[in-house]
Formats: sequence, structure tokens, C-alpha cells
Amino acid sequence: MGDNEGLVHFRVVRFIYEAGMKLRMKTIPLSTTCVLYHRFFRENKLDDFDPYLIAATCLYLAGKVEEEQHISLRDVVNDWFDPVTWSTFPLTRTCWGILRDTYHSPLALRYKPQHIAIAVLYFSILCHGLEVPHNRTADRPWWKYLQEKYGPTFPR
Repeated sequence: MGDNEGLVHFRVVRFIYEAGMKLRMKTIPLSTTCVLYHRFFRENKLDDFDPYLIAATCLYLAGKVEEEQHISLRDVVNDWFDPVTWSTFPLTRTCWGILRDTYHSPLALRYKPQHIAIAVLYFSILCHGLEVPHNRTADRPWWKYLQEKYGPTFPR
């Protein structure tokens, strides 16, 4: 594990404890969360997954495994999804900018909201030169999978 990777894991575990305190989790479920998190990244590369998303998933899973009855998925998501924090990421700002620009045209009347969201993500990812993990090895591009899931893109 490189120095940078160790620092990322340290920060994520700190996030786990902070989120666990907000959720009023006991020590055992918090410890289970950390173990699940570290086991996941023992088998998977850090670059392939968002560590904070994995941490939030582990929080929820540990709450169920340790029978922490008051932990709900809604609570975990609300604690993890802090709009102020997410708005600091350049990709998020680009998505919001492109989405706001779509309202200058009648696109919202012609296409489903899901298809507009897929297009906004696609163009934002292109603008930042990012690549979706496993996109090159998948049977079809990520956006085609979502397009198929939400139906044809023909204008309404």
C-alpha cells in the first residue's frame, strides 16, 4: 500500500467514525464497518471504486450484520450525501452547469429526465477526461446500459 493510499484509507475510516457517531452507532458495528471496508479494499483496487461510497455501504451493511436496528438506508444516505461537500468536486459543478444550460432549450419537454441526466453525466465525464471504471472491458458502454434500462431516447 502506497503512502497516498494509506492516507486515503485513514481519511475514509475517520469519515466512517464521524458518520457512525452522527448515526449513533455503537462500537461493535463501527468496528465491523471498518473491517468490511478494509476487507473490500484488500481484494479490490482503490482506483476502481469510490472509497466513500464503499464506506457508506459498509456502514449500512454493518448495521444489519450487527443488528443495529435503528440504522436505515435513508439515514446512511442522508448522512453521506452532503450537498455542500459534493458541490466542491469539479465534476459535480460541471454536471450542474450543463444541466442548467439544458433549461435554455426545450430539451426537458422532448426527453425523459433520466435521459437528460445520462447525457449530462456523459458530457461532464468527457469534459474532465475521466473514464468510468470497467467501461473498456464491459459488453457495452455504461450510458447504453442506462439508456436501455430507462427506455428509448425518442423525443416525447
